[in-house]
Amino acid sequence: MAPAMHVVLKKPGSYSGRRVTYFRVFDPVRTGEVAVQVRVFEDLDTRQELVLGAGQVEQNGAVAVVRSYAAWPGAAPARAQADWADHGDDDERFVFPGSGS
Repeated sequence: MAPAMHVVLKKPGSYSGRRVTYFRVFDPVRTGEVAVQVRVFEDLDTRQELVLGAGQVEQNGAVAVVRSYAAWPGAAPARAQADWADHGDDDERFVFPGSGS
């Protein structure tokens, strides 16, 4: 995946009462392989698996990425319940900083 080949779609909107520009990044080669024509932002609403990254740009230029390929459920490792017996008593200071422990 060459970043220069990616396409960015933008859409004006608002977030928490602020004006933002929403964006989505996709690979047009991939959309062509699965015969999906993407022309506007909403064309990817039902094909989220084709979105490589998404987020918003604030008015001051700050960028918030709210979805990236690495965050997709398939990319996450399996989770398991922690065994508290494996942890010492000092863990509480990390979970509750400033608690005096």
